[in-house]
Amino acid sequence: GIYFDFIGMDCCLMSSIEVCCALYDYCDYTILSEDFESGYGWNYTGWISKLTSNPSIPTEELAKIIIDDTIKANEEGDLDQASTLALIDESYMKILYTAWTDFAYKNLNVFYIGLFTYSFYSGIYLRTLVPFPKLFLRNFDFHIDL
Repeated sequence: GIYFDFIGMDCCLMSSIEVCCALYDYCDYTILSEDFESGYGWNYTGWISKLTSNPSIPTEELAKIIIDDTIKANEEGDLDQASTLALIDESYMKILYTAWTDFAYKNLNVFYIGLFTYSFYSGIYLRTLVPFPKLFLRNFDFHIDL
């Protein structure tokens, strides 16, 4: 299969445990935003020039240029908005996911109370044929930002 030094996504809300776990077998690192990226997106000029002049640049060094240039361009641009971008070492994803699921299953009673309170006050009624713990953990995973 194809394997990359890094996979980056020039869009908002992609730095979640689910995305990183899905990319685990395809790259060493991901460059993702857990929150906002402005409409400007990444600043491609600096890092592509650096990669062109030095194709063997270490991934961590290239990622720092991508992240620093993008944050600076977003904060100084016409929109004057902050943004987030992170380099994530994919080698830790299986460990992180295991730790997260172990934690979640050990604390189901707390999660049940939180979900019931949320559902009660928001007026949302949940009906499903899927056993509740499996449904809850599958949906809860979607909110783990990295």
